[in-house]
Amino acid sequence: MKKLKLLFIIGLSILPLQVKAEGDDSSGGTTTNPPVNLDTRPKAPARKLVSFEVKDGFMTVKFRSPQGKAEMEVLNLESGMTEQYEFDSDAPFTCFVGASSLGYDITILTETGYTIKGTL
Repeated sequence: MKKLKLLFIIGLSILPLQVKAEGDDSSGGTTTNPPVNLDTRPKAPARKLVSFEVKDGFMTVKFRSPQGKAEMEVLNLESGMTEQYEFDSDAPFTCFVGASSLGYDITILTETGYTIKGTL
């Protein structure tokens, strides 16, 4: 019987205690403190799905992993011209986009459902 009482007391001491903070506000209700996020470790950066390289007016697009067929729209911000391309993402794709000192707006839609938007 003593062992049972001892186990009961130990069990009660292990259980977490819940403390509810009550404040005195004008509405007569109770207030509680918001939860605190103790996980302050920095998060790892996301891996890039697509990489771009522009050299001498040619853009090369490489996918990290194949995403099936891809449709790409490239807007040359300097000339205002928009070009559309369709390619298979299994291999690097190179196309002529022309020179632009202002850069390019790029939108890619993949067969697997990704929409990738960016500016170079």
